[in-house]
Amino acid sequence: MTCGARLGRADWGLSDGVEALTVGHAKQRALLVLDIAAGHLAGGRVESAFALARRALDTGLTYRSGTSMSACTAFIHRRTGMRVGITGHRGLGADVGRSVREMIVAAVRAYDAAELVGVSCIADGPDAWFAEAVVEHGGRLEVVVPAVGYRDALPEWHHAAFDALLGKASATHVAGGRHSLIRRPCGERADPRQDRPGQPVTLAA
Repeated sequence: MTCGARLGRADWGLSDGVEALTVGHAKQRALLVLDIAAGHLAGGRVESAFALARRALDTGLTYRSGTSMSACTAFIHRRTGMRVGITGHRGLGADVGRSVREMIVAAVRAYDAAELVGVSCIADGPDAWFAEAVVEHGGRLEVVVPAVGYRDALPEWHHAAFDALLGKASATHVAGGRHSLIRRPCGERADPRQDRPGQPVTLAA
């Protein structure tokens, strides 16, 4: 079963007989369950694969087994990549904005591009900077659109960047909210690409 899982042979590792495992200790069974999960994944049974992986993780947590928990974490990251999300403040000043952007780029580059999945709402400011850094680093971008009218609620000067990032996303998740809380621009700043602070506005569908 272990060999089949590591070789990607679903017919060797695909089994529903988890309860029939005769390995003595629960922690050992947890590791074997991960091999069965890999067999399910190789056979295209994604939901059952991750259900089994969660079961193995629960065992690791119950017995405080570092080996089991590390194996489960590695399984999840190996199959889904490292998912990193961001929630950033808009309306940063020019100096602060430059520093934040540099730190975001440095943080993104610390991840293996092949494993990285960045999740962002791609609003102007840090959310978009993070998304751009992920794409430039070679990672995958997933965009969350939190509400109806979200794009239109963002500053008009940001629409082109928003659309460009949306076009580069490997997946888009539409949350379906009916309200988008934004800030109404009030006055100009030296850098027109920086959002301007103002009063919150609620848009309803």
